[in-house]
Amino acid sequence: MTWQKISSVEKYKNRYMTVTEDDLITDHGDKVTFGVVHKQPAVMIIPWDGDKFTLISQYRYPIDSLSWEFPAGHMEHEDIEAAAKAELEEEAGLAAGKLVRFSARYTKFRNS
Repeated sequence: MTWQKISSVEKYKNRYMTVTEDDLITDHGDKVTFGVVHKQPAVMIIPWDGDKFTLISQYRYPIDSLSWEFPAGHMEHEDIEAAAKAELEEEAGLAAGKLVRFSARYTKFRNS
């Protein structure tokens, strides 16, 4: 199952993401257009003290509301462990005693 990209136009870009509009032909021959958000690698930390989880409250402009979330952020550090520790301290005011990696998904950031 492979879709063929006909064209890709960059619609928006900032330091956190690029948004493109891609024209494609599906494996069934249909022509479709997708808006695609390309983001830099990020980390999410699930703080657990052995008894409870810690969530943080973040204001999210697109929904004009507070959202309860686990601390997370872009990879602005040398490695994933340094990024996780920095985000945990920055967003939750906590220091990690021990980090356990339980999931990792790496995707290549691509400019279309």
